[in-house]
Amino acid sequence: MSHSATSRIQEYIGDPVSDAPPVGRGKLEEIFQDIQADMRYDHELNGCLNCGICTATCPAAHYYDFSPREIVQLLWTENLEGIYDAMQEKIWSCAQCYTCAARCPFGNSPGGLVMLMRETAIKHGMESAKNVLRPFSRVMLKLISTGNQRQG
Repeated sequence: MSHSATSRIQEYIGDPVSDAPPVGRGKLEEIFQDIQADMRYDHELNGCLNCGICTATCPAAHYYDFSPREIVQLLWTENLEGIYDAMQEKIWSCAQCYTCAARCPFGNSPGGLVMLMRETAIKHGMESAKNVLRPFSRVMLKLISTGNQRQG
């Protein structure tokens, strides 16, 4: 395999030896800046004591590999690689029930932050967003074209 072919594969899937992210630093920064630029961001993220109350009360955390505390910590510490990684699968496990926001002593809203991350994933055309939304495409097309989702 030529060096050029190897680098193209690593560019697509990441470098398994160095754990380099599948996207460059510039793209990671752009994604984070899009999340951070949303006017809701400062309202939803106020700090974190790492107490875990949000995760302890989260229904999705009991059934999926999802932790509202992890989402807050990733954003609070500006962990760009972790944010990107969470946007690949974890954010799609949130049920958007906002139990986390109701329980947080700092007034954080992990559910609101997940919403911002989902919107950014859609904006950037991430495969995770396409995979989650694909089953709804037929219903959406029907709704847009007829005004309802009834068949026939």
